[in-house]
Amino acid sequence: MKSLNTLFLIFCVTFLACNKEEDNNNEEDNNNNNESLLIKRTVETDSDGIVTTVNYVYEDNKLITVNHEDGDKNVYTYAGNKIVKDEQFYDNQIAVYVDLKYNEDDKLIEFTENWLEPSGMNGLIYKHSITYNGDNTYTDAIYRSYLGSEFELYTTDIYSTNENNITKIENEVNNNEQLYSYDEKNGIHKNIYAIEIFNLLNQTEFGAPIQGNTNNVINNTEIENGGIYSEEKYVYTYNEQGYPKTANIEYYDETGALEDTSTMEYFYE
Repeated sequence: MKSLNTLFLIFCVTFLACNKEEDNNNEEDNNNNNESLLIKRTVETDSDGIVTTVNYVYEDNKLITVNHEDGDKNVYTYAGNKIVKDEQFYDNQIAVYVDLKYNEDDKLIEFTENWLEPSGMNGLIYKHSITYNGDNTYTDAIYRSYLGSEFELYTTDIYSTNENNITKIENEVNNNEQLYSYDEKNGIHKNIYAIEIFNLLNQTEFGAPIQGNTNNVINNTEIENGGIYSEEKYVYTYNEQGYPKTANIEYYDETGALEDTSTMEYFYE
């Protein structure tokens, strides 16, 4: 009888150990899933019922193309592990191409927007010179050339970050600020390779709709001359992995009046 009890005890210990190992493996798999989800498609429906779908195409986690159903798209070229070109198409014609340059530490230090005829501003060039300030801010000095003229300083933006999220873009020339606040969940775009580069390209005229880094934007407020010029508010639902599943977006004008609304759906791979 003692032998049977001993065997039963051994069986229980072994069973619990196996279950614990399985639980650990499941937890590890869930953690891996949390780290590997990539946004595949977004579907936005505005208040008029117009639906806009955007598709994201990858090689591994490197973003290759962002396609809009209307023919607009962004196509990215890599040299090794660095994004070196962003070609922006409008009505199926290349409207702008952006060349990116890096320093010896592989930090982005310059990118140049070259506007072509389909953009409506053929011959316009913006050159962005990036300086890292060492205090969670960096400065984007923007130079402008048109039809072959010499580059002249056009304006300067100062970016503030909180870890990986952009929290403020300040332009002292125009007395303008863009303020962002975030949730504490997994960002829609967080697993895209070199996401911080796409966050910056998003600020250009034809940049792909990629905002937010580690987390998700819940408020985007534009300040002009000390007062609110516009505001966007986002309310999300989340999937089991803590990524946004849907969002309700509200757009407000400078008086605080609700101007428009839309809904978003997010699909991952």
